[in-house]
Parts: sequence; structure tokens; C-alpha cells
Amino acid sequence: MILLFHFPYFLIGIYQDMKQKRRMTEPLILILFEVLFLSTNPHKEDRFLMKLLPFFLIYVGIGIYSQRSTQNKEKPKPKLLSWRFVVFFGNLAYFVYAALIDKRGAIDVMDYLRDHSDSIKGLSLLTECHRTPYYSFLHKYNFFLQHS
Repeated sequence: MILLFHFPYFLIGIYQDMKQKRRMTEPLILILFEVLFLSTNPHKEDRFLMKLLPFFLIYVGIGIYSQRSTQNKEKPKPKLLSWRFVVFFGNLAYFVYAALIDKRGAIDVMDYLRDHSDSIKGLSLLTECHRTPYYSFLHKYNFFLQHS
């Protein structure tokens, strides 16, 4: 999920690194150990894997470098050029979706609760951990109304 459309380059980078005589096995061992360890943890969140992103990108860089043209004068391969567009626009589409649409329901619920906070007697929210800004969103707004 963290690599999105860079995942094929990650796999190519691992393959190219294992094919070379000089291997960088330490980052790969770290990635495998950490992913296996976090897979056994019952509390799974995306942010736990973010510390591995630089190590993932090492292999992505190896994969991209291995797919380059052999000479600067040579035009890039059409297949590689089309894959670059897929990676760029695929990541762009996901980032737009994640920024504007995904998890938007929690913000809309908090807007509604802030507008109707006087008529609500009790509230129970069943959401993912760290996704709903309950107290900071509601009480900060009320604090400014009382002191202005």
C-alpha cells in the first residue's frame, strides 16, 4: 500500500540487487523482519510502516535505474515510457482521492456534531483509531465562541 504503483519497481530492484555480485541484504532483511513482526501485531495501522519507506525506496531506485536506457542518445523504450505515465498518473489519482474523498465521512460527522452540539445528549462513535478529531474539533470551536 505504501509503494502503490512503485511496487513493480520494488520487485525489479530486489531481483537486480540479488543478481549483482555485491548485494545489499541488510535493508531487505530489515524490511522482511519488520513486516512480519507488524503482521503479528493485532493493532495494525498504516503509519507503522512509514519508517520503512526509505528502505523501500532504495530498492525502487535500483529498479528504476536498471530499467534506464543504455545510452543517453537512445530513446526510452515505449513500454517503459508508458509505465512511467501509469506510475505518475496512478499515484496522482490516489493522492487526490486520499486527500479529498477518503475518510471524509469523519469530518462531515464532526461538522454536523459541531453545528448541533446543544441538542445531543450522548454520543458513541465506532471509528478507526486516530481518525476522528472529536474533542479537538468540537471543544476548540466552542472555546472560541465563549471567549469572543
